[in-house]
Amino acid sequence: MGGEDRLVWHFDNKGCYNVKSGYFVGRLLDGLNRKASGSDSEVQWSRLWCKLWRTQVPPKVRMHAWRLVKGTLPSRAALVKKQVQLPDVNCVFCSTNVEDSLHLFKNCEALQPFWQQGMVQIHPRTHPSISVEVWFWDMVEMLSGEKLEGFLMALWVIWVERNNMVWRGQFYNIANMMDWSSSLLLEYKHCHQRSVGTRKKNKSKWTCPPSGRLRVNIDGSLRMKRVEVVWEE
Repeated sequence: MGGEDRLVWHFDNKGCYNVKSGYFVGRLLDGLNRKASGSDSEVQWSRLWCKLWRTQVPPKVRMHAWRLVKGTLPSRAALVKKQVQLPDVNCVFCSTNVEDSLHLFKNCEALQPFWQQGMVQIHPRTHPSISVEVWFWDMVEMLSGEKLEGFLMALWVIWVERNNMVWRGQFYNIANMMDWSSSLLLEYKHCHQRSVGTRKKNKSKWTCPPSGRLRVNIDGSLRMKRVEVVWEE
């Protein structure tokens, strides 16, 4: 009674706004909007994300795909938007168009042979999408198995090759890029073969020692670098 009015943040016990509570409310509203938009689209997105994360490619390749979808890759166009001063904003492969994610991974004329003759054998420029995110998810939904793995590897190889040109002054070679993406994928799959079933371990049961004898149960470890062999006569 008689006090001055003041702003109070309803979602905090002390009435003070903080980033944590604001983030929580934002996530809550986002979840409500998704439920209101319909469960079918939610199921579809969940299915596509699961399909992406289950691909048998190196984790860094999947993470690169995630960064591409989320728009966090530091392309030259993205850096300019963040007020970073660059001497050149054109694509390092073709030098004719501004380097954004859509151009670099989908529309660059210099990289079309890499897509057409590589593991995936697609024609990205013919895809009608004007968004790299829409194009990416269309490819994830359309491709499967080795084609999808090759698609993700191709995206990662393009980015690595781009960085080598920017930071190391190297030159790109389409044939080398195709060989590198395929050999790296084969090497990874060879070293991370998925087992077809689980082996059952033989369970050992403790038994009582014979009469007149003792059984001592111990636990130990062995460090090969410190093992010394002593011969006794």
